[in-house]
Amino acid sequence: MFSIHTLTLRAAGRLCGGAPKLARYLGVPAHSVVDWLQGSGRPPPRVFKDCVDLLLFHEQHLCRGARADRSAPRAPDLPPSYAQGARSRRRYPHTPT
Repeated sequence: MFSIHTLTLRAAGRLCGGAPKLARYLGVPAHSVVDWLQGSGRPPPRVFKDCVDLLLFHEQHLCRGARADRSAPRAPDLPPSYAQGARSRRRYPHTPT
């Protein structure tokens, strides 16, 4: 069974288009990425974090696109005072009007 590190790197590799492109994105040697993808060794914390960030960024943009495509009813528009920033000016008086 593969570790969460290996599974995360594999998912990031699929997004990037393979191990060589993932290695270029991460700034590490390609042979290290291949080793990690095969489950031998664990990537450094920075590499793992960068892969997680890549996956989350991709997921966030996919979800944003899906939300825009939905035909769900919209929330009512905010009153004009909110749109003009009146509330934020009240809370932060140093904000220019």
